[in-house]
Amino acid sequence: MVDSSRTTVAVRHGDASLWHEVEAGFWVGSRTGQFLGTIERHRDRFFARDCVGASLGVYPSVEAACCVLDSDRKPKEQSCRKQ
Repeated sequence: MVDSSRTTVAVRHGDASLWHEVEAGFWVGSRTGQFLGTIERHRDRFFARDCVGASLGVYPSVEAACCVLDSDRKPKEQSCRKQ
């Protein structure tokens, strides 16, 4: 759950990922030390980008964008795991 009255929040999505609002309207996500991507709010929409900066779409809520970025359905060639 996101507390919109705070400027810095941590959002836990499921058991695996952690999202930090590092700047008002800009979230950065990670899972066990792996960078997942970013979410940026523009007015009432949330733009998701994966770990290599590729657009994953526009969503109606930060929670919906978190779901997309936290999914394991990304192509393997776009993996952001540390080598």
